[in-house]
Amino acid sequence: MDFKLNFFALFPFLTLLQSVVFATLLLIRGKREERKADFWLAAVLFLLGMRGVPYMLGWLGINTLWEDYTFLPWDCWDYAIMPCCYMFLKSLLNENWQFKRQDLWYFLLFALFIVYHTAVGVQGKDFATWWWRNIDGKYYIFQFFNVADLLLQVYLFWKMLQLYQSYRAWALTYYSDNEQISFKWFRNFLIIYIINFVLQIAMSLLILAIGYNYEAMWWGYLATTCLTYYLSIFGYAQRVQSIRFEKEETLATPSLEKREEQQQVLKEIDIDVWKAKVLSTFEQDKPFLNPELKLSDLASALKTNINILSAVINTAFAKNFNDFVNDYRIEEFKKQIQLSDNQHLTMLAVAFDCGFNSKTTFNRAFKKATDKSPKEWLEKI
Repeated sequence: MDFKLNFFALFPFLTLLQSVVFATLLLIRGKREERKADFWLAAVLFLLGMRGVPYMLGWLGINTLWEDYTFLPWDCWDYAIMPCCYMFLKSLLNENWQFKRQDLWYFLLFALFIVYHTAVGVQGKDFATWWWRNIDGKYYIFQFFNVADLLLQVYLFWKMLQLYQSYRAWALTYYSDNEQISFKWFRNFLIIYIINFVLQIAMSLLILAIGYNYEAMWWGYLATTCLTYYLSIFGYAQRVQSIRFEKEETLATPSLEKREEQQQVLKEIDIDVWKAKVLSTFEQDKPFLNPELKLSDLASALKTNINILSAVINTAFAKNFNDFVNDYRIEEFKKQIQLSDNQHLTMLAVAFDCGFNSKTTFNRAFKKATDKSPKEWLEKI
């Protein structure tokens, strides 16, 4: 072993340091606040930190892992990162979510890689080296794991994309303001997933082109460092939210059984009577002025349940809850902005008084309802 400082070792070291620090913070917070998502994000960060350790040691001249313990699964971490990412998103979207036995299937490739490499590696360096050169490479076992991992990542991305689309629809059904449970963090997480996936493909192609030239691959570890820093800081800073989204139960994208249930609900109520109740409540009590109004809040005020209320709004007004509430806020804004008493206020201040709590949401909702920006609309009145 000939220890030496090496610039290329800096990036995996920084990744490891960041991942250990924030994984520890997440574990502490997760235990204190009983947040399952924190435990899964800690696992993702830990795996991202560990993936570069063998190469960091190699760049530092510490070759014990490769030379003395040949073929043992020192680079197994990649196979568990994306399954942990998927578990993180599921637990973050639903605080009641529980890891089930069938979820173990996502970690099967990770387990197979460990068992296979351990079984060969413990036979000793000479046998492991012979196996590596004459069996593993000859019969494409290494390539099998790479292809299987590629397929697993594509499948998990498809699953996460489905989850994202269902979550967006669900939030529009139950919440009047998307900023309460923003989609942005989910979208950004998927972008990170794609970036990491593309990088892995690029690294694999580079290996095929030039072999294991680790100096030429340092930029891949730089990218991993950047992703780890972003994911750790962003994940830890995510505000605590109580979300109980279950894809199978969303009213926004109901299953056949759920649609039949809604049809049965509509048959059992007088839709015109309930439409009048909703209109009366919105015109007299103006619940839309509450920026944190939820479907459950309105259901409580009307002394009914969310299934009936959602069916009424969807059917009687042909809108989801989010659009229905925001349309009232926009109409209130149009009235308030023209009052002489409000001439000293900015558009955003008036919008906030009408129930909006972010400029982005206000502009997006106004554009959707009027096909004009607030400024364009004001110029024409």
